[in-house]
Parts: sequence; C-alpha cells; structure tokens
Amino acid sequence: MRQIIKVIEPQSLTNFKVTFPTSKYEDLSGGNETIRIDIRNSCLREQNYLCAYCCDRITISDSHNEHIIPQSDVSGRNLTLDYNNIVASCQSNNHCGHKKKKQLISLTPLMPNCEVDIIYLLNGKMTHRNQNAQNTISVLNLRDRGLANKRKSVIDIVLFQYVEDLNNLALEDTEYLEMIIDEINIPSIDGKLEAFTPVIVNVLRQFLS
Repeated sequence: MRQIIKVIEPQSLTNFKVTFPTSKYEDLSGGNETIRIDIRNSCLREQNYLCAYCCDRITISDSHNEHIIPQSDVSGRNLTLDYNNIVASCQSNNHCGHKKKKQLISLTPLMPNCEVDIIYLLNGKMTHRNQNAQNTISVLNLRDRGLANKRKSVIDIVLFQYVEDLNNLALEDTEYLEMIIDEINIPSIDGKLEAFTPVIVNVLRQFLS
C-alpha cells in the first residue's frame, strides 16, 4: 500500500454539493453521473493510476470510486460525498474494494504508516507489523494467491533489470538500492507508475534498514 495525498476535490463535485447541500453519493446518477467520473479521474491522478489497496495498475474503465469508510456505516453516512473519503480501487471481486464491501479497515491508504506497517516479501507474499495491518490485509484479502503471484512476477521482472541474483539483494550497495528506488518511483510523462511500484519500493527499503 502507498500513502495517498488527497488534493482539492473536482470543481463539479464542489458545485453539486453547494447546489444540493443535503445530497448523498447515490444522488450522483442520471445527468450527474459525470461527476462520478470526475471524482475517479482525480483519484487516479493522485494515485498515479494504481489501485489504492493492492497497487496494481488501473484505468478509468477498470476501476471504481471506493469509500474508505463505507456509505452504509454509521460514521460514513455523512461522508458519502466527502472527497477525502473516496479513492480509486481495482475491479477485482477477490480483493480490494469489492471484497471489502461494508467492512471497516484499521489501516487506510491515507495513513503514512500504511507504507511500513504492511511488509511485502520478494516472493510476492506479505506480513504485517501490527494488528491494524493484519486486519486490513484480511478484510481486503491482499493475500489472495492470484494477487500474490502477480506481485512476485512483477517484482522478478523489474528487479532483474537491476540485480541478477535477487537472493543477494542484501549484498548490494546502499546507494545502488536507493538509486533503484528513485528510478522506479518516477511516473511516466502522463503521471502513471508501473504496477506494484510501491510494493517493490517496500521490498527494497527493507534492505536499507
């Protein structure tokens, strides 16, 4: 997971809330459906086109607007149009937003410690530093076998460009590992990061500690 820094909400959302101050997210239908797209586009740019939870690459057509605190939750009923409660999630039914459904998570991608409390391994699997991270991994099903295999494949492909023997990462020079992190953390000209970039960064930083 990677911390998401929320920016100013889309102007279309602001205008809608001023015009209809008691409205809810469900009211963004019909002629107001384009506001949902504006929200998602803004979230995608903030997230460098990575799923807020699993960090796989997503696009406008294969993602959805995800409420971190569910709309059905008592504490989330007044947050359905709060832009700071909305992120973009992938469309998988096995993990992330659609798997979470109406559940709460203890560690969110808005928290800076989400980048360290969830620990990724070279083999694509993951562990955790505390119960909050464990809860979040479980609710989002981030240990899904297919997702873990996908992480491992990307880790292997990306890091093999820099290191011939991944088992000897601990022997690599610290400055070299930092250089790898800097390079893969640079978005493309259209603001996109490669799939699972934060996962790879997480793995590398463990060898720097």
